[in-house]
Amino acid sequence: MGSAAQVESLAEEHGRHAIGRPEVVPRLLRTSEAARYLGMGDKAIRQLIVRGELPYVQMKPGNSPFLLDRRDLDRFIEMHKIPAGRQ
Repeated sequence: MGSAAQVESLAEEHGRHAIGRPEVVPRLLRTSEAARYLGMGDKAIRQLIVRGELPYVQMKPGNSPFLLDRRDLDRFIEMHKIPAGRQ
């Protein structure tokens, strides 16, 4: 039988808490998290939002942070990919 530390290490390695539940990954990200996800700055994310290039969620319009859906960020990545061999 393994020690508690070994069990915890294995749980982390497989994306689960020691009690066996999958870790919850948030679907909505704040602008700073979305910026890290896309590898750009917060200001660039806000500019994309203002220009209408990235959809966002705002729980209280005008009074809460912009939240960006990971799925929309993934779509943004796919739309801006340049095929291999093109420069």
